[in-house]
Amino acid sequence: INLLRLEGANPDYMIQRSFHQFQKDKAALEVQDQKKDLEIELSNVEDLQMVVKDNKKYSYSIEEAIADYYYITKELEKKKEELRQIIILPENIAQFLNPGRLVYMKDG
Repeated sequence: INLLRLEGANPDYMIQRSFHQFQKDKAALEVQDQKKDLEIELSNVEDLQMVVKDNKKYSYSIEEAIADYYYITKELEKKKEELRQIIILPENIAQFLNPGRLVYMKDG
């Protein structure tokens, strides 16, 4: 904040030069490298059964089961958000907002 009072001082430059920012940038680069390695490894995988070393034969497709699980999980998240939107309506929440009551706030 004091840097804003000085002419010619660039707060962004000072922050970038700080040790903490350097550590964050370094950690971010490492995570990006790990992500690239995992993406390459995943692109080389042709069959998910080989990844989990499972040689059993199933009556269903593992890829379809994973896709179903993913979409069901997303649908569950949507339904939870719809429920939260109903709960936070003023007519539904007003009776529970009493003085002295602890309220848990969630952002987003």
